[in-house]
Amino acid sequence: MTAPVRFVMGIGLAALGATPGVLASRQNAGPRIEVSFSRAARAEPVTGRVFVAVSRTEKPTPIQQASPTGAPLFAMAADNLAPDSPVVFGPGVAGHPVASLRDLPAGEYFVQPFVNVYTKFARADGHTVWLHMDQWEGQDWKRAPGNLYGDPVKVRIDPSSSAVIKLVADKAIGPIVPPADTDLVKRIRIQSAILTKWWGHPIYIGATVLLPKGFDQHPDVKYPIVYSQGHFSTGAPGGYGRDERSPSTGMRTAHLA
Repeated sequence: MTAPVRFVMGIGLAALGATPGVLASRQNAGPRIEVSFSRAARAEPVTGRVFVAVSRTEKPTPIQQASPTGAPLFAMAADNLAPDSPVVFGPGVAGHPVASLRDLPAGEYFVQPFVNVYTKFARADGHTVWLHMDQWEGQDWKRAPGNLYGDPVKVRIDPSSSAVIKLVADKAIGPIVPPADTDLVKRIRIQSAILTKWWGHPIYIGATVLLPKGFDQHPDVKYPIVYSQGHFSTGAPGGYGRDERSPSTGMRTAHLA
């Protein structure tokens, strides 16, 4: 039974006009993008995700254009990736909404590298996990402090070519500076002992307090308190004073005096 099976397979390959090695070569043919991050941007190794965004336009940047229906985004996991060590995105690396680099029509594109840095959490239940640690950006990895990126580069991508495009993430996103306190708006940041113990990593809770007008002039007056549990915002309750974009949400709201 073994010989006939081999014979039939041989006929099939002959009919296709290719050997197994040639077939594998064709399956792997296509563009390749090599991504690394510079030691100047981060000296320590990275565990997290490495991204490449591809767009026809430069502004906004390809990374900012990436979304489920936006610019194509390709991602690979990084495990203790050292500075200047390349990660190669080939045609087999999954992307969205374009599944593979080889599915991009030939032409000129802007490509941009990005690295989402994860943090190690040795949890109290005995499990160790690597996750993105929020840096008061609201779990928005595209603007998270400490993440790495490079400027968009204009290149030509050809599905029939296996030429390597090299990209370097040579910049780190800086820290988010919270708005300054005023007479009426105060911000509090405390470390949670319970959450810190559970996650095995310092965990902080923040709150923004909107005081009644004249609060400081009436120290003996008692006021009712309204608690509002929001989601990743350093803005004052009720939209007070937010006549500029919120540093956490990027949304613009009207000034309420």
